Amino acid sequence: MRLYTNNPISIVSAVTAYSVKLTQIVFVEPNLTNRGINQSASDKRKFRYRKKISKIISNYFQLKFTILDWQKFYNIDDKVAVIDSHLLRGQTLNSKNVLFAASDTYSIFKFSNYKTNLYTKLRLKFYWKKQIKLKKNSQLYLFGYKNKLLKKKNIHVINKKKLAVNTKLASELIFKSPEYKIQIDKEKFYMLILPPIAKKTGEIFSQEFLRFVCEYSATKKLSIILKVHPNDSLNYYTKFSFLNDCLKVPRDIPSEFLFELPNIKKILAVPSASLAFASQKKLTVLVPKNRELFRTCFLDQLIFLETNKIAIRAI
Repeated sequence: MRLYTNNPISIVSAVTAYSVKLTQIVFVEPNLTNRGINQSASDKRKFRYRKKISKIISNYFQLKFTILDWQKFYNIDDKVAVIDSHLLRGQTLNSKNVLFAASDTYSIFKFSNYKTNLYTKLRLKFYWKKQIKLKKNSQLYLFGYKNKLLKKKNIHVINKKKLAVNTKLASELIFKSPEYKIQIDKEKFYMLILPPIAKKTGEIFSQEFLRFVCEYSATKKLSIILKVHPNDSLNYYTKFSFLNDCLKVPRDIPSEFLFELPNIKKILAVPSASLAFASQKKLTVLVPKNRELFRTCFLDQLIFLETNKIAIRAI
């Protein structure tokens, strides 16, 4: 069984879901000039990192690793392959196994209620049904817990305990490499910060988020590890002076692996798929009080959050 992906954390998820059935990883090389992806230096760097890390993880789990061009991917006829949902947008592929690795794609399922934001919720549902064209016999693998929204026989939940073990193993392996090594002071306790993408939510919410971080860090006496999203262009270090002494990590390393770093006592983040890998005891998820901003920026994360029983806090 092959997994088609270009996201290293999806390899860990697929190993957990399919175990020995999984034998090969096919890294789909993206076409950075198509589908709204700008061919910038940061995009090239991001996928270069992803490819390197994906190969490291594949070798560790003794999986064959190959690379496939983006255009050739859409001509595959592999009925037993596993497809990462990141790659399914607008395509129908001849495979029945789908790994729901992207949190916004969960909007294809039902919201728990439609009393608020009815139009936006319906629009999200119809949009994703159009984008991800599932076959009737598709077997779907998700992060989370079985609930009344996900009772269908073709929906399978990835075992969280096994996922945590495999993620920890992959994390330790990655950070052994000199290229990705992070210098953690064993005498300190840390909070890991995953801020919003400023160009998506606006700088006002980013400022509110970092203000909360500053106050929490001072109260709890925790040092800060800052992980900026690869697509975020805001210079946090000039905007927020208290971050000058924080521990900076490469923005292209998937956040999921950072959760396993030693001495992390708290995780402050905005909604994202990576939170399925975080310890609930350490996690606080922040969203804007502004209802319009929440509707436009985070409503597409709601089903994923509910499925994973992740609470949110408005600021």
